[in-house]
Order: sequence, then C-alpha cells, then structure tokens
Amino acid sequence: MIRIDDRLLHGQVAFAWKAYLGYNTVVIASDNASKDEVKKMALKMCCPSDVRLAIRSVDDALVLLRNPKLDKL
Repeated sequence: MIRIDDRLLHGQVAFAWKAYLGYNTVVIASDNASKDEVKKMALKMCCPSDVRLAIRSVDDALVLLRNPKLDKL
C-alpha cells in the first residue's frame, strides 16, 4: 500500500492504521526531512516501535521502493 500525504508521519494515525492494516515498514520520501536530523528524530518518535522507518530523499525513496526484494516482505 502506498499513501501520499504532506504530513509525513502523524503518530496517532500511524498507530491507528498499524492496528487496521498491519504494515511493517514506513518510507518517508522528503528531500527536506532526509537532510534534517531534528525532523528525522521527531519522525522516529511518531513511528510504532515494531515498524521499520526509512527517511529518504525523493530520488532515493524511488530506488528503495523499486527494489524487487520488497516483494518478498
């Protein structure tokens, strides 16, 4: 499932959606957030502890999402 949203990651939604969808990974594609250590730290706090979080530039996120290894997860 892919969701496009300009809020990046919102803790309350992340936890509610986790219970409903059962996802195990969140990829945030943001050129600004990928370069900002404070934003990355805040985003990590919003992510459920059992969910992997990848914060990448838009270009790097595209490469990550196209990786065929993701099909096996």
